[in-house]
Amino acid sequence: MIHRLTCRLIGPLLLLAFAGSPTLAAESEQVLATVNGKALTAGDIERYRERRPESEGTPQELLQELINIELLVQDAEKSKLDEGDEFKLEMEMTRRALLAQFAVRDQIDGNPVTEAQMRKVYDEQIGSAEAKKEYHARHILLESEADAKQVIADLDAGGDFATLAKERSTGPSGPQGGDLGFFEPGQMVPEFSQAVIAMEAGSYSKTPVQTQFGWHVIKLEETREVAGPPFESVRPQIENMLQSMQVREYLEGLRGGATIEVK
Repeated sequence: MIHRLTCRLIGPLLLLAFAGSPTLAAESEQVLATVNGKALTAGDIERYRERRPESEGTPQELLQELINIELLVQDAEKSKLDEGDEFKLEMEMTRRALLAQFAVRDQIDGNPVTEAQMRKVYDEQIGSAEAKKEYHARHILLESEADAKQVIADLDAGGDFATLAKERSTGPSGPQGGDLGFFEPGQMVPEFSQAVIAMEAGSYSKTPVQTQFGWHVIKLEETREVAGPPFESVRPQIENMLQSMQVREYLEGLRGGATIEVK
């Protein structure tokens, strides 16, 4: 229902763009620790929290992590690891990834998705869709047509469907009285769905229904109409879809104005 982004480049860029933007407001510069004279502040902890893969962690735990990082950084600088070719290559790759991230974020921030755009997508793709019909049924799965006919005879004689399902069904739903819950027709094999659709609520099949799994005796408990999800419940997905489309168009524009030679 909602458009899925297929461009292999756009996805990672969006993840980078939405992973957490730098906090530009003035941070508290209260010094919480020093490591060989290097100050670590409350602002450092907050900035670190924003970029940390797992956001959980007490301030004390984060501070200890920062102390460990600072110790490693100082030791690496002492060993001149930052002057090596491999480090410089990684730094350049990181710089390029960050620039791509900032370009995507700048594009999205400069062209925010509007409420009207999201409403339009919802109305066209979701809100206007017809309500779907779902069916709540039970079934008794049997190995032969003769066994299925015997179950139908027992039902005709007043037998309880759920009890017979527990006693005779070979299907996994047998212990639950054959209860399949609510489902859409497309979720079942065609022969089963067609039989259910033709039934009235409260009735059971008068002839066995054969599918690839065996022979079924089916009882339709009830039906219901299921409308599409409300706008607010899918708003984030719609916004993300429109942002993804926006970034794709942005990239297509860049490609259109560039000289690209693939060799």
